[in-house]
Amino acid sequence: MPDSDGTATAVHIRATGEIDVSSALLLNDALSAAAAEGYGEIHLDLAEVTFFDCAGLRALEDADGAAPGRLRLVAVGEPVRLVLHLLDQQRRFLVA
Repeated sequence: MPDSDGTATAVHIRATGEIDVSSALLLNDALSAAAAEGYGEIHLDLAEVTFFDCAGLRALEDADGAAPGRLRLVAVGEPVRLVLHLLDQQRRFLVA
């Protein structure tokens, strides 16, 4: 989404497969880079994630801390939805 001067105000990141202790660092790196770039919103698509554990949640928490109010989960699959629900975190991350 470009703003009036043509710069991007949002970035879209899509994760697929398993997000666990061995892969969460990749997600964390992508989210950290987007936060550092100063995008107004970070849209994260987790619809194709087949496994999601506390390491994935930690990556979301870190991104939310680095870019408060800018992280938007634009799609979530059942594994992500289940973890967010079980840990009462579904309201913390805006799900479109």
